[in-house]
Amino acid sequence: MSVRLDKFLVIDLEATCWEDGVAPNGKLQKEESEIIEIGVCEVFKLDNKYHTGRLQSYYVKPTKHIISDYCEELTGISESLLEDKGTTLDRALHNFNKDFAPKYKPYMAWGNYDKKQILKECEEKQILNRYKFSDTYLNIKNLFSLKYGLDKEIRLSKALELAGMEFIGNAHSGKDDAHNTARILLKLINPL
Repeated sequence: MSVRLDKFLVIDLEATCWEDGVAPNGKLQKEESEIIEIGVCEVFKLDNKYHTGRLQSYYVKPTKHIISDYCEELTGISESLLEDKGTTLDRALHNFNKDFAPKYKPYMAWGNYDKKQILKECEEKQILNRYKFSDTYLNIKNLFSLKYGLDKEIRLSKALELAGMEFIGNAHSGKDDAHNTARILLKLINPL
């Protein structure tokens, strides 16, 4: 079955983090970090041009560690926010699937971290087979680097600057990062 490209999803995750890259238990951040926000921006095609559509954040309560002061300062996500709006990763992905049907839409992000983190954490929490994502994934960071003739990948903020665009919203907000990543993608794929 061929993949439809009239709608797709740009995602961005925020995860627990520590200033020195080491969790309180002494393990490395890459081993211990957990998703605390799934940001989504839907992109759709209308009149032969792509547009950004619905934006959504799904907040997730971590199970291993509380939010560090550094993480709260970076992301704006606090323990009280997660207590009020957060849920389990299982429930957040259930809501995401219900709202956006990611099984049927290609998904993409700024780099490969988001895809790897979702798969890793779903496997760890034994919920990997409950939620389906499209097999089609696009690393927008790579596409941008190729289009702009760069020798290496760059941060989202630098890409926006190179593209002559300003960041909209708050950096390290999953929803805002997904929206800004989608804006860069539109600049790359829409006709001039």
